[in-house]
Amino acid sequence: MRKLGKRDKRAIAAGGALIVLYLLIFHLVIPLYEAQAEVATGYERETKFLEKAMQTLQQKDVYASQLEETNGVLGQYQNRLLSARDSSSAAVELEEIIRAAAAENRVSLTKTSPLPEKKIGDKYSKVTLQLNLDGDLAATTGFLYALSAHPKFLLVEDFGVSKFRNQALVQPRMTVSGYIRLS
Repeated sequence: MRKLGKRDKRAIAAGGALIVLYLLIFHLVIPLYEAQAEVATGYERETKFLEKAMQTLQQKDVYASQLEETNGVLGQYQNRLLSARDSSSAAVELEEIIRAAAAENRVSLTKTSPLPEKKIGDKYSKVTLQLNLDGDLAATTGFLYALSAHPKFLLVEDFGVSKFRNQALVQPRMTVSGYIRLS
């Protein structure tokens, strides 16, 4: 083998130094810098999260009063739902309410038929009855007012009226809906 000259030794030393420098920069310094930047970002994120948590804890009384108020309003709305827990008994309850309002206002029910229930989300359902009535205009108006003023939330939909020519009677057709909370 041939001996290396000064020039070759310097080239090898410079090349080795470059390799060591490369290894130090790309395998030690840059990973440490990225890890430090990631830790700093995580620290800032956790700091902001903790600040928000502290603000929430400081406002615990405000949130508790808002929750209590919301539960009270929800309770009031729950009281306006029909008492039944299934659609068939709710249809019977709704028909009893309608018959009582019709008798009170001297309106005769000629036909009532339940329509399929309609689920509203996971917890509620809409129960609907289709009605045909006979009565004069004042009695029908009183009947509609009795439905609107009832303590339970009742919704009158698809309202239509037929009127006899020679009489003061009207024949309204409508659907009346009530809401139940499913068990």
